[in-house]
Amino acid sequence: MNKKKILFFVMVICFICLGSLNLPEIKPYNQLSEQNNKENIYITYLNTEASTPNETEPALPEPFDNIQELSFEKIEINNITEESIMSCESETTSDKPVPSVNPLFDGDISRFKCYMSYKTITNKKSKQWELQQQAYTDENGLRKINDYYLVATGSYWAEYKCGNKYVVTLETGTEFKIIIGDMNIDSACDPERKYFILNGCVLEFIVDIKKLPAKIKLTGDISYLKEFEGKIIKMEIEKEN
Repeated sequence: MNKKKILFFVMVICFICLGSLNLPEIKPYNQLSEQNNKENIYITYLNTEASTPNETEPALPEPFDNIQELSFEKIEINNITEESIMSCESETTSDKPVPSVNPLFDGDISRFKCYMSYKTITNKKSKQWELQQQAYTDENGLRKINDYYLVATGSYWAEYKCGNKYVVTLETGTEFKIIIGDMNIDSACDPERKYFILNGCVLEFIVDIKKLPAKIKLTGDISYLKEFEGKIIKMEIEKEN
Protein backbone atom coordinates (compact mmCIF):
# COMPACT_ATOMS: atom_id res chain seq x y z
CA MET A 1 0.00 0.00 0.00
CA ASN A 2 1.52 3.31 -1.03
CA LYS A 3 1.75 6.46 1.08
CA LYS A 4 -1.18 8.23 -0.64
CA LYS A 5 -3.63 5.47 0.24
CA ILE A 6 -2.44 5.39 3.86
CA LEU A 7 -2.92 9.14 4.16
CA PHE A 8 -6.42 8.88 2.66
CA PHE A 9 -7.51 6.22 5.20
CA VAL A 10 -6.12 8.30 8.11
CA MET A 11 -8.15 11.34 6.99
CA VAL A 12 -11.35 9.28 6.69
CA ILE A 13 -10.90 7.90 10.22
CA CYS A 14 -10.35 11.48 11.58
CA PHE A 15 -13.55 12.76 9.98
CA ILE A 16 -15.53 9.84 11.42
CA CYS A 17 -14.14 10.54 14.93
CA LEU A 18 -14.93 14.26 14.71
CA GLY A 19 -18.46 13.55 13.58
CA SER A 20 -19.07 11.44 16.66
CA LEU A 21 -18.16 14.32 19.03
CA ASN A 22 -21.01 16.44 20.52
CA LEU A 23 -19.71 19.91 19.69
CA PRO A 24 -21.84 23.05 20.32
CA GLU A 25 -23.26 24.74 17.27
CA ILE A 26 -21.37 27.92 16.46
CA LYS A 27 -23.62 30.84 15.54
CA PRO A 28 -22.78 34.44 14.55
CA TYR A 29 -22.41 36.68 17.63
CA ASN A 30 -25.49 38.76 16.89
CA GLN A 31 -27.70 35.58 16.68
CA LEU A 32 -26.80 34.18 20.09
CA SER A 33 -29.48 34.14 22.75
CA GLU A 34 -28.71 35.87 26.03
CA GLN A 35 -28.00 32.47 27.65
CA ASN A 36 -25.83 31.26 24.78
CA ASN A 37 -24.01 34.57 24.80
CA LYS A 38 -22.96 33.89 28.41
CA GLU A 39 -22.05 30.22 27.84
CA ASN A 40 -20.28 30.59 24.53
CA ILE A 41 -18.70 34.00 24.94
CA TYR A 42 -15.44 32.58 23.59
CA ILE A 43 -16.79 32.56 20.04
CA THR A 44 -16.78 36.37 19.91
CA TYR A 45 -13.14 35.97 18.89
CA LEU A 46 -12.05 38.17 21.79
CA ASN A 47 -13.41 41.25 20.04
CA THR A 48 -13.30 43.68 22.95
CA GLU A 49 -14.87 46.43 20.88
CA ALA A 50 -18.00 44.43 20.06
CA SER A 51 -21.22 45.71 21.57
CA THR A 52 -24.64 44.19 21.81
CA PRO A 53 -27.49 45.65 19.75
CA ASN A 54 -29.41 48.55 21.30
CA GLU A 55 -26.69 49.03 23.91
CA THR A 56 -26.95 52.49 25.51
CA GLU A 57 -24.66 54.54 27.73
CA PRO A 58 -25.56 54.39 31.44
CA ALA A 59 -27.13 57.53 32.86
CA LEU A 60 -25.13 59.69 35.24
CA PRO A 61 -26.08 59.53 38.90
CA GLU A 62 -28.87 61.95 39.68
CA PRO A 63 -26.78 64.56 41.57
CA PHE A 64 -24.66 65.13 38.46
CA ASP A 65 -27.46 65.38 35.90
CA ASN A 66 -27.56 69.17 35.91
CA ILE A 67 -23.86 69.98 36.19
CA GLN A 68 -22.84 72.84 33.92
CA GLU A 69 -19.37 72.60 32.42
CA LEU A 70 -17.30 75.72 33.04
CA SER A 71 -14.25 76.70 31.04
CA PHE A 72 -11.52 78.70 32.70
CA GLU A 73 -9.18 78.87 29.76
CA LYS A 74 -7.53 82.31 29.74
CA ILE A 75 -8.70 84.40 26.79
CA GLU A 76 -6.14 86.68 25.25
CA ILE A 77 -7.28 90.29 25.25
CA ASN A 78 -6.74 90.47 21.48
CA ASN A 79 -9.54 87.94 20.94
CA ILE A 80 -12.11 89.29 23.40
CA THR A 81 -15.70 89.55 22.20
CA GLU A 82 -18.72 90.99 23.96
CA GLU A 83 -20.15 87.47 24.18
CA SER A 84 -17.07 85.96 25.90
CA ILE A 85 -16.10 88.65 28.42
CA MET A 86 -16.89 92.24 29.30
CA SER A 87 -13.97 94.48 28.37
CA CYS A 88 -12.57 97.03 30.79
CA GLU A 89 -13.32 99.58 28.07
CA SER A 90 -17.02 98.68 28.00
CA GLU A 91 -19.52 101.50 28.36
CA THR A 92 -22.01 99.10 29.98
CA THR A 93 -23.34 100.39 33.28
CA SER A 94 -25.46 98.83 35.99
CA ASP A 95 -28.61 100.08 37.68
CA LYS A 96 -26.92 99.79 41.08
CA PRO A 97 -24.01 101.97 42.26
CA VAL A 98 -20.49 100.62 42.71
CA PRO A 99 -20.61 98.79 46.08
CA SER A 100 -18.70 100.44 48.92
CA VAL A 101 -18.96 97.62 51.50
CA ASN A 102 -19.93 94.02 50.76
CA PRO A 103 -21.78 91.70 53.13
CA LEU A 104 -19.79 88.90 54.76
CA PHE A 105 -19.18 85.95 52.43
CA ASP A 106 -20.74 82.61 53.32
CA GLY A 107 -18.61 79.65 54.33
CA ASP A 108 -15.06 79.71 53.00
CA ILE A 109 -15.80 81.97 50.03
CA SER A 110 -12.93 84.47 49.57
CA ARG A 111 -10.45 82.44 51.67
CA PHE A 112 -8.77 81.03 48.54
CA LYS A 113 -6.90 83.70 46.55
CA CYS A 114 -6.01 82.60 43.04
CA TYR A 115 -3.65 84.19 40.53
CA MET A 116 -3.14 84.83 36.81
CA SER A 117 -0.08 85.70 34.75
CA TYR A 118 0.35 89.33 33.71
CA LYS A 119 1.66 87.97 30.38
CA THR A 120 -1.89 87.01 29.35
CA ILE A 121 -2.63 90.73 28.94
CA THR A 122 -1.57 91.42 25.36
CA ASN A 123 -3.81 94.15 23.91
CA LYS A 124 -1.62 97.26 23.88
CA LYS A 125 -4.67 99.51 23.44
CA SER A 126 -6.46 98.29 26.57
CA LYS A 127 -6.70 99.74 30.06
CA GLN A 128 -5.30 96.46 31.37
CA TRP A 129 -2.13 96.92 29.32
CA GLU A 130 -1.80 100.56 30.38
CA LEU A 131 -1.91 99.58 34.06
CA GLN A 132 0.71 96.88 33.56
CA GLN A 133 3.12 99.42 32.08
CA GLN A 134 2.95 101.32 35.38
CA ALA A 135 3.43 98.19 37.48
CA TYR A 136 6.44 96.38 38.95
CA THR A 137 6.89 92.88 40.38
CA ASP A 138 7.58 92.63 44.13
CA GLU A 139 9.76 90.06 45.90
CA ASN A 140 6.87 87.52 45.98
CA GLY A 141 6.04 87.80 42.29
CA LEU A 142 2.95 90.03 42.78
CA ARG A 143 2.35 92.92 40.39
CA LYS A 144 1.89 96.32 42.08
CA ILE A 145 1.49 100.01 41.33
CA ASN A 146 2.97 101.88 44.27
CA ASP A 147 1.27 100.27 47.31
CA TYR A 148 -1.63 98.77 45.34
CA TYR A 149 -1.78 95.12 44.29
CA LEU A 150 -3.12 94.52 40.79
CA VAL A 151 -5.96 91.98 40.76
CA ALA A 152 -8.69 90.66 38.50
CA THR A 153 -12.20 90.46 39.93
CA GLY A 154 -15.76 89.70 38.95
CA SER A 155 -17.49 92.59 37.22
CA TYR A 156 -19.58 93.30 40.38
CA TRP A 157 -16.53 95.03 41.86
CA ALA A 158 -15.25 96.63 38.68
CA GLU A 159 -18.60 97.70 37.26
CA TYR A 160 -17.05 96.86 33.87
CA LYS A 161 -14.29 99.40 34.37
CA CYS A 162 -10.65 98.72 35.24
CA GLY A 163 -8.79 101.08 37.56
CA ASN A 164 -11.21 100.98 40.53
CA LYS A 165 -9.36 100.99 43.86
CA TYR A 166 -10.40 99.18 47.04
CA VAL A 167 -9.18 98.77 50.58
CA VAL A 168 -9.54 95.10 51.52
CA THR A 169 -9.88 93.91 55.13
CA LEU A 170 -9.26 90.29 56.13
CA GLU A 171 -10.62 88.45 59.16
CA THR A 172 -7.14 88.65 60.70
CA GLY A 173 -7.42 92.45 60.74
CA THR A 174 -4.89 92.87 57.91
CA GLU A 175 -5.69 95.59 55.38
CA PHE A 176 -4.22 96.06 51.91
CA LYS A 177 -5.01 98.10 48.80
CA ILE A 178 -5.88 96.81 45.34
CA ILE A 179 -6.41 98.18 41.85
CA ILE A 180 -8.67 96.22 39.52
CA GLY A 181 -6.43 95.46 36.55
CA ASP A 182 -8.58 92.89 34.73
CA MET A 183 -12.02 91.28 34.90
CA ASN A 184 -13.11 87.68 35.15
CA ILE A 185 -15.60 86.08 32.76
CA ASP A 186 -19.16 86.51 34.06
CA SER A 187 -20.12 82.95 33.14
CA ALA A 188 -17.43 81.58 35.48
CA CYS A 189 -18.70 83.63 38.43
CA ASP A 190 -21.65 83.40 40.81
CA PRO A 191 -24.91 85.11 39.74
CA GLU A 192 -23.87 88.38 41.43
CA ARG A 193 -20.47 88.22 39.72
CA LYS A 194 -18.53 88.51 42.99
CA TYR A 195 -16.37 85.36 42.93
CA PHE A 196 -15.38 82.27 40.96
CA ILE A 197 -17.92 79.46 41.37
CA LEU A 198 -15.19 76.82 41.15
CA ASN A 199 -13.11 77.84 44.16
CA GLY A 200 -14.74 80.86 45.82
CA CYS A 201 -11.87 83.14 44.76
CA VAL A 202 -12.79 86.85 44.97
CA LEU A 203 -9.37 88.36 44.23
CA GLU A 204 -7.29 86.90 41.40
CA PHE A 205 -3.83 88.40 41.89
CA ILE A 206 -1.94 89.38 38.75
CA VAL A 207 1.56 87.95 39.02
CA ASP A 208 4.86 87.02 37.41
CA ILE A 209 4.52 83.24 37.82
CA LYS A 210 8.27 82.60 37.54
CA LYS A 211 8.88 84.66 40.70
CA LEU A 212 6.17 83.10 42.89
CA PRO A 213 7.23 81.07 45.95
CA ALA A 214 7.21 77.31 45.31
CA LYS A 215 4.34 76.58 47.71
CA ILE A 216 2.07 79.06 45.95
CA LYS A 217 2.87 77.52 42.57
CA LEU A 218 2.04 74.11 44.03
CA THR A 219 -1.26 75.11 45.68
CA GLY A 220 -2.39 77.96 43.42
CA ASP A 221 -3.22 79.99 46.55
CA ILE A 222 -1.73 83.42 47.34
CA SER A 223 -3.06 82.97 50.90
CA TYR A 224 0.11 81.05 51.73
CA LEU A 225 1.74 84.45 52.04
CA LYS A 226 1.09 85.37 55.67
CA GLU A 227 -0.22 88.86 54.91
CA PHE A 228 -3.05 87.37 52.82
CA GLU A 229 -4.26 84.63 55.19
CA GLY A 230 -7.97 84.52 56.01
CA LYS A 231 -11.34 85.44 54.55
CA ILE A 232 -12.24 88.86 53.19
CA ILE A 233 -14.66 90.62 55.54
CA LYS A 234 -14.78 94.03 53.89
CA MET A 235 -14.01 95.73 50.56
CA GLU A 236 -14.32 99.51 50.63
CA ILE A 237 -13.95 101.49 47.43
CA GLU A 238 -11.29 104.14 47.65
CA LYS A 239 -12.56 107.42 46.26
CA GLU A 240 -10.30 109.81 44.46
CA ASN A 241 -9.26 112.88 46.50
